[in-house]
Amino acid sequence: MLLLQTDLSRIHQVTWGHHFLALISAYRPNYGEQENLDRAKRLAAAARNTGFSFHVIEGRWSASGARVWFVLVVADLNTASNLLGHCRKWMKEFEQDWFLFRDADSLDILQIVADGSRKGVLMGSVRLEPGLLNLPDGRSFIFERVFQDAGWFTGLAHSRGAKDGITL
Repeated sequence: MLLLQTDLSRIHQVTWGHHFLALISAYRPNYGEQENLDRAKRLAAAARNTGFSFHVIEGRWSASGARVWFVLVVADLNTASNLLGHCRKWMKEFEQDWFLFRDADSLDILQIVADGSRKGVLMGSVRLEPGLLNLPDGRSFIFERVFQDAGWFTGLAHSRGAKDGITL
């Protein structure tokens, strides 16, 4: 899958719009950087193959500096009813402890954890801001770069040797 870098402000537009969305990672601390990137690409491909749009976000945890890749999965009205179920499946498949979920009718973000419980809705303690994610446990994730699916035309051009922007 060819991913093309896009403007970081695109994430702000998506997260402040009225979209069903989820933010999930495939990161595992015991894997190297390339393996974690490959896992993020597999997660993004799973989202695309299920009919969702997505962005792959590269960033770092503010405390540890660990590079992590998140996939922001966005659903439209036709796919929204399936988003939560697919994210729970991907959470198990990619061995994650949590993911974030937001309904299109609300700006409240839920932190869905592995035991199925939801955190964050009452306190509003999960905050997704331009370039930054703050979690209830005090951790912050800083967005550094954002990538999106290059699309078929750009993919064709790249297969023929074109160099168009920064890709993964």
